[in-house]
Amino acid sequence: RVLGLSPCSVGILVTRASHQTRYSSTRLALIYLSEHDDEEALCIARRAIRNPGMNIVIYNLVFKAEDDEWGQEVDDDELEDVKHAREHNIRYQQIIETEGSQTAAFLSDIVKEHDFFLVGRRHGIESPQTDGLTDWSEFPELGVIGDFLASPDLESRASILVVQQQLS
Repeated sequence: RVLGLSPCSVGILVTRASHQTRYSSTRLALIYLSEHDDEEALCIARRAIRNPGMNIVIYNLVFKAEDDEWGQEVDDDELEDVKHAREHNIRYQQIIETEGSQTAAFLSDIVKEHDFFLVGRRHGIESPQTDGLTDWSEFPELGVIGDFLASPDLESRASILVVQQQLS
């Protein structure tokens, strides 16, 4: 009920065991598909950049149709700022996707490279990058990507923060 009635943005944290020491850096990944909840997650990532112990990779999953020569254009000013950031602890990577199964394969490949994932919930927003993943979703409150990353089948030790932007 909190997700549906909250007058502000909400986050759900899925914690897992971590082998961090106070001197080690944290490898954070932001999975970015488009606006709304992902923008809220991006704002949190921008704050995390301030911590020199955070190493952040922003994965922008861009849809490209089979017959499309260029794919989606990024029109988000905040994302553009991060793409060209000069901080040493941030990296931007664009991933071209044509369907949900490619997204699942990509996430499976990177899940053990990171200590923490930051994702938008994207409630009610359908996208080609997540097409078909909702069929396997166990916990809709985590969103499609958050639910996939939280799956015990991935054998990941990474924690996940799922963010939902204020609905009203």
